[in-house]
Amino acid sequence: MARVSPGVFTWWLAGAGMKGGYVHGKSDEIGERVAENPVTMQDCNATIAQAMGIDLQHIEHSPSGRPFTVADKGNPVMEVFA
Repeated sequence: MARVSPGVFTWWLAGAGMKGGYVHGKSDEIGERVAENPVTMQDCNATIAQAMGIDLQHIEHSPSGRPFTVADKGNPVMEVFA
């Protein structure tokens, strides 16, 4: 039987106005699937950029010329901020 890679990850943030001791989301019993409050990697990037004070709507251009924003289709998880 092939092992399925987990769809759940953990990230830890401190400072920058984060709520102390806050837990956002929940996994199933074995930590393989998201059970509550899913967050995408784009949302993680947007949350970190928000904490750093970076303008999420500022348009940049990739080396190939594709325009994108810092959040790149992600939304910051505002619940983690105090």
